[in-house]
Amino acid sequence: MEEKCLLESCRFAKAAVETPVSFHPENAGDAINTIEDEYWPSLNGEANTLVFTRLITQDNKGRKTAYPQEDFYVSRKDSVGWQKAIPMGSPVNTLENEGAQCISADGRLLFFTGCGRPDGLGSCDIYMSVRQKGKWSEPVNLGNPVNTSSWESQPSVSADGRWLYFTSNRSGGKGNMDIWRAEKLGVSPEGFPVYGKVINLEDVNTPGNELSPFIHADGQTLYFASDYWPGMGGKDLFFVSIDSIKNPQNLGFPVNTSGDEEGLVVEVSGERAWYTSNNKGFGGRDIFTFLLPEAFKPRPVSWVKGRVFNSKTGRLILSDIVLNDLVDNILVQHLYPFENEGEFLFCLPAGHNYGLNVSKEGFLFHSENFNLLEKFSRHQPLTLNIALDPIETGKTTVLNNIFFETDSSSLKPESLGQLKEIVDFMTKNPGLIIEIGGHTDCLGSENYNLALSAKRADAVVQYLISKGVSSARLRSKGYGFSVPVADNSTEEGRALNRRTEFKIIENRTGK
Repeated sequence: MEEKCLLESCRFAKAAVETPVSFHPENAGDAINTIEDEYWPSLNGEANTLVFTRLITQDNKGRKTAYPQEDFYVSRKDSVGWQKAIPMGSPVNTLENEGAQCISADGRLLFFTGCGRPDGLGSCDIYMSVRQKGKWSEPVNLGNPVNTSSWESQPSVSADGRWLYFTSNRSGGKGNMDIWRAEKLGVSPEGFPVYGKVINLEDVNTPGNELSPFIHADGQTLYFASDYWPGMGGKDLFFVSIDSIKNPQNLGFPVNTSGDEEGLVVEVSGERAWYTSNNKGFGGRDIFTFLLPEAFKPRPVSWVKGRVFNSKTGRLILSDIVLNDLVDNILVQHLYPFENEGEFLFCLPAGHNYGLNVSKEGFLFHSENFNLLEKFSRHQPLTLNIALDPIETGKTTVLNNIFFETDSSSLKPESLGQLKEIVDFMTKNPGLIIEIGGHTDCLGSENYNLALSAKRADAVVQYLISKGVSSARLRSKGYGFSVPVADNSTEEGRALNRRTEFKIIENRTGK
């Protein structure tokens, strides 16, 4: 390390010891830790599934094994607490070593490091397995350009699956080990994300070593380890905001010491962090947790999870699940039928209005909108049970993502995602004739509300016609406040009554 960097680290260490941060680590307990080494914790979005690496050096009779074995173990949390960890098992665990893993927010994808394998491109490569029907698939090598003839390891996938961060010593970096990022380009028919467009995080990396990246569910806060940025000595833990990278911030003393600290992960809530230490454990290295000091917390994030099922049979449906940022009209995430098993989980930053559209061939679509952390805190996330109705005459769905200006029939830009959904649905189902119905609350006169609701319903119909839907297949009707679905004496009830509905009035398919 350059003399200047050493001096900066000395100054930092002196000041850090004089102003320690709040740090009270707790051992994760004997359900997770043993006399063996446990390390590299990773969590799903709900923080109720923990995957970690255990180094096995003894057999079940306490005898030393010929060769130490790294395998993945899983512990799940219920109302009692963390349950005894069990091996992840075949085909992910093998006779080879597996380690340095991360699990996706929805718990469906596992990325990990495998070294010296027959299908490897270099010394160590990043592999991936997908959980389908409760079982993990045969791992696959991510291939180029994520893996090269160099060393690739320590993956961390963003909560929306768009970015994969990892460590590599490939050429083109700034130091020995650098942090790189790959972008999701698509999804294979088998449900595996395909990553490419690998870039070096130049503003994070240094001539030294940057390792163990962890991207928080806010999509912006990156935690990592470095032996070059000013610190306490050895490898220290840092964090930085990806969208406005300045000098990374050291997590301070006594989180960091003169030894090596790395492999930190932070729960979606941002309240608690997990890491590995050999301090006061059951033996060797153990997994610990601690409350993250306020200054090191990521942006507020909550999550929404749900189930999509057939309203008649109750069976889960593999559907298209589209999440949009309503204000900016930006696609946030799209889960294809082969990417979900009728269940989903999205981790979402605060301060955004989100629109959710769920569709499946042969069923009437469903829409929702919500602003997480406005009504649902990071400790009380939103849970949705979405029942899709088979396409039948008379079936109705509320268009929850159609919005109008106050006392007006002018459609707001936030409605564009929902309107596109309707156009797509009508295109895929050319035999349907539908009615768009407008409804209001009870404030104002009956005639005024009847006229306003009719104008709003017609505005939607006219938009659909402008996008190519035949006028012969469309009807519009204003109902005013004659068909309430909630109590008009409360604001919450009135909000539910102000709605636009989509109703199938005839199905000419096959005629």
